[in-house]
Amino acid sequence: MNDQSVQIEIPKSLFAKIEEHLCNTKFCSVSDYIVYATRMILDKEEQHDSGLSDMEKESIKKKLRDLGYIK
Repeated sequence: MNDQSVQIEIPKSLFAKIEEHLCNTKFCSVSDYIVYATRMILDKEEQHDSGLSDMEKESIKKKLRDLGYIK
């Protein structure tokens, strides 16, 4: 984990549930799991915010290339 970190509080019941779940995952700690899950959620929201899927973006880029607007 990054050496520039902050502490957050989560309910003990949630911590225990994640800790229980860790044995079935590649994660070494509850913190690693929470960081991963949070990043996944944020990435998904950022993709959703753009309004276009990766496939749609590639399709647009291809059309622009075909028209000679981009290389």
